[in-house]
Amino acid sequence: MDAAELRPVRLRIPDPSLREELSAHYARSGFAVRPLGERELEVERTDAPDEEQGRREIAAHLLVWELLHPEAPCEIVD
Repeated sequence: MDAAELRPVRLRIPDPSLREELSAHYARSGFAVRPLGERELEVERTDAPDEEQGRREIAAHLLVWELLHPEAPCEIVD
């Protein structure tokens, strides 16, 4: 499966003032990140071998974010 076939994951953050920080959190680790409105991001692991692995890595980084920001839990929208 090539990167064109990987579906990005949408994340929703309750506090829009933290969207840029969440975006930077993923970008520092090599994820492709695009804002979707003020409370959502589209995150993609373009070098993942398959969609399942990409989603696992995104979820693992989300757990790290939530440990560092317990006041701003995010959710995976799709």
